[in-house]
Amino acid sequence: MPPDGERRASSRERVSATPTAIKQRLKQPVASTRAAVARRRLATAGTLWHHPRSMDRLRVLEFIRHKDRTWTLPRHLVNDLERRYPDVTFLVPADQAEADRLLPDADVVLGWAVKPANFALARRLRWIQVTAASVSALLFPALVESPVIVTNGRGLHAAAMAEHTIGVLLMFARKLHLTRDAQREHRWIQATLADGPPFLSFEGSTLGLVGFGAIGRAIATRARALGARVLAVRRHPAADPAPADEQWGIDRLPELLERCDWIVLAPPLTAETRGMIGAPELARMKPGAVVVNLGRGPLVDEGR
Repeated sequence: MPPDGERRASSRERVSATPTAIKQRLKQPVASTRAAVARRRLATAGTLWHHPRSMDRLRVLEFIRHKDRTWTLPRHLVNDLERRYPDVTFLVPADQAEADRLLPDADVVLGWAVKPANFALARRLRWIQVTAASVSALLFPALVESPVIVTNGRGLHAAAMAEHTIGVLLMFARKLHLTRDAQREHRWIQATLADGPPFLSFEGSTLGLVGFGAIGRAIATRARALGARVLAVRRHPAADPAPADEQWGIDRLPELLERCDWIVLAPPLTAETRGMIGAPELARMKPGAVVVNLGRGPLVDEGR
């Protein structure tokens, strides 16, 4: 089970972890002459099946779209890319149908335009860069067997996710969610809070991390800075546990559940991790312990 990050890249995949690497990849294929482009193709890609002609300008199809606008790339960011890379042509379709029409002209896809049904149209395609950690939607046979490179955004949201997690944990420790609700309703609940379960101190508590990739490590760094002890379980524990206090193998998950005041789930959703937390696991935990699931919902089996 790989709780410490997304599935490892296959020989057909590459991971691009930083914006700088993305910029370099965007710049690299641009050449001043057709001959230079052809030489680079032969040197880096071997036999290219997708397009026999050399070209003057790199064409990037940007398709970061979602019915929820939160996950749609704002147009002004595409405009910024166009200003920063004037030698690159950016294709910006409004919807999937237009993306399908433009796909045959694209050398690079930024986003989620490629599907099993339209991959045959991608005759020039050499590289797909997605902005999420997971590449599961792209692991269909035709793409896996092709020379197209797939890179992801692993670690891109680590700081934001870690800060959000620490905020949620402190909310439960200090009952901020209850006081927020009372404030909205113009109620003074000091006596009610005092008569209920005691406030918790995050300092001196024990945090358990299931998954120790970029997000898990970012959480561990912040939690320890606030005085918490951090235990992490992962498939391959490292000899140096930093930034956690200890790293354990996944076989010690039951012990982790029993010892921790807080459990944070941050593994990918795989056949092994699906339903990894259910009623038997929750029963092992301390009374009042809190589980925060940063991963996919099915990591927690609410039916058993």
